[in-house]
Amino acid sequence: MSLYERRNLLKILAALPLAGCGYTPLLEKGSAARALQRDLRFNLIESPDGFALLEALETRFGRPRENARFDVSVALTITDRALVLNTTGLERHTLSGKAEIRVLSRRTGDVLFHDVLRQTAGYTASAQTLVTRASERAARRRLVGLLADAVALRLESTARSWAR
Repeated sequence: MSLYERRNLLKILAALPLAGCGYTPLLEKGSAARALQRDLRFNLIESPDGFALLEALETRFGRPRENARFDVSVALTITDRALVLNTTGLERHTLSGKAEIRVLSRRTGDVLFHDVLRQTAGYTASAQTLVTRASERAARRRLVGLLADAVALRLESTARSWAR
């Protein structure tokens, strides 16, 4: 048996467990998750974090078309909790983010899906204000990115149950 034939055999054997479990790709052609592209109109949260969240979600799902079928309301809450590490004034901050999602039908106004997602990110504060502010901004960007990914994945993975 040649090396090429062995590789093909290994590929087939590796795919067998997935075939038996009913696995289908989330964004395969014709899937409910793929149908969400340009069909979700997200609300604008008027803050830098809210704008970054909207930008990330529209990058993932595309700008909504005029007759988008769903309105998605995302309520974003970010809290900052500090923990003093030592007597020199260093603090470790934990940013906790919460995104409450509601998907509404634009036709009926009914709530089709609701969930609350949470993520965290951290940064260290020092006596240097400029460095601390830069660290906080970077942590907020990471946190908003994590929340955007979590929201997108939750919408895509549950689309089959509510996006009809």
